Amino acid sequence: MSPIDALESGRVKRFFSARQKINAPGLISHITQRASGAELLFREKDDYLEMLARLKQICQIYQVELIAFVLMPNHVHFLLHQNAANLHEAMRDLFSQYARRHNKKYMRNGYETSRFLSLPGQKQSLVLEPVCPQQKKRQVPELDR
Repeated sequence: MSPIDALESGRVKRFFSARQKINAPGLISHITQRASGAELLFREKDDYLEMLARLKQICQIYQVELIAFVLMPNHVHFLLHQNAANLHEAMRDLFSQYARRHNKKYMRNGYETSRFLSLPGQKQSLVLEPVCPQQKKRQVPELDR
């Protein structure tokens, strides 16, 4: 059974592989990206705004829907819904563009971030859980439809 079939059947709620990430239309992925070592991704308010502007642009170009985000000084969390099998290209462009800008601004060399992590899942398993793992889980009441 392929990882996508396992997700769709409900047998697996999340899938992670460092070398092979699921990349398919319709998936919701929790993306995390951390700065290298003790470095900061965001040193000033302008850095946060730059990341958000680039994220908005990348979402439009690659037709990715942003559901939620958390920007912390040394890492980010994004909850994204893919409309095409292009999440890897979108995240590569986002993080490499931001790193080039950050390196130029702070006169650094090298890549500012590590490889991004992707935890794809079905809507129910990801959206109802906290985006930031450090948050405590809250009980979600049943909604009348």
